[in-house]
Amino acid sequence: MEKVDEILGNQKFDFVCLVNNASAVEPIKSIEKCPSAEIDSHVRIGMIAPMILTSMFIRKFSDEKIRKKVVFISSGSAFTASPGDSIYCSSKAGIHMFAQCVGLEQKNSESGFEVISIGPGMVDTSMQQAIRLKSSDEYESSDFFRQAFKDGKLQKPENVAEKIYAILENKYEQGKYISVGEV
Repeated sequence: MEKVDEILGNQKFDFVCLVNNASAVEPIKSIEKCPSAEIDSHVRIGMIAPMILTSMFIRKFSDEKIRKKVVFISSGSAFTASPGDSIYCSSKAGIHMFAQCVGLEQKNSESGFEVISIGPGMVDTSMQQAIRLKSSDEYESSDFFRQAFKDGKLQKPENVAEKIYAILENKYEQGKYISVGEV
């Protein structure tokens, strides 16, 4: 948080927001083919880092009498199992539950943090591209993602960003999952 203090200096704000958007695409393979180091790295990026950052952010700004929000960028993978995605799906599901729990913790808290998860849907990102480049032998769902891309079902990142920004401005039930499709 020293870096945050350095960046913020003595500036005053009426709204602060932490957006947890960390994730890693690898490992994309059956669990028995996943080396321990890849599993560890993925879980650190996808679950542990957002948990630590959220804890630090809430401590840092809990006494501030301003609007405060913690957001988790989720995924349909938090709700849908997929072969070869056991690590990714599990970390997204874990963060989804974490958001719900922190939302409940903050519901009656005097510190007043809003906590939500946002489901962006399928977005044309480098992660999507990496998935589409896998062969069907390497990753069973790659055909599905290639077809979604071919059919134009992937959203442009800038369009999703605009919808996320609109969501950030609104208030929602604590721990709620909001799909950008609802905006």
